[in-house]
Amino acid sequence: MITLVSLSLVLFIATHVDDLFLLLSWYAEGRTAKVAIVLGQYLGVIALISAGLLCSRIAVAIPASYLRWLGLIPMSLGLQKLVTLFTHSGEPAVPSPAPTLRHSQVLGVAALTIASGGDNIGVYLPLFATRPRRDCVVLIVVFLIMTAAWCFFARWLAHHRSLRAPIAKWGTRLFPVVLLILGLRILFPAH
Repeated sequence: MITLVSLSLVLFIATHVDDLFLLLSWYAEGRTAKVAIVLGQYLGVIALISAGLLCSRIAVAIPASYLRWLGLIPMSLGLQKLVTLFTHSGEPAVPSPAPTLRHSQVLGVAALTIASGGDNIGVYLPLFATRPRRDCVVLIVVFLIMTAAWCFFARWLAHHRSLRAPIAKWGTRLFPVVLLILGLRILFPAH
């Protein structure tokens, strides 16, 4: 059991590093409600796990050539945020009220989580296909717990006393770049 939990932790961290950067950017940007970030992240992770389980159970592999087109989602959002950044860069900063929860925010976070996690399905599929159901349940529980830990850690980093100012300053500027790089990485995998 300890080996399975350790495997689950390592697998989650290895496949969700990009999510940590996305989460950090969302928290630093401050335009998306915190609840929307967490709900969207969970929705995306659950969709990825479900896709991995479904594909492993019916023994159908999703061709990588189709998954790579998910890279268009973060690229389009990155371009949109980049345009917004440059069109509003000369205006004085107006403090905005705390963001309110909107369904579009939850779906936006979920869509980016799914788009950045297309490669996760390729990892989950053989793992779920070769493990007994009991092991799959343990893997899923660890992934869901780690999703909460990932959200908490990203929020903590974005609000850390010594990191808050640089993250707030650079987070809004880097978020579109992170989305564009993520989209390019998904569209044109390195293998």
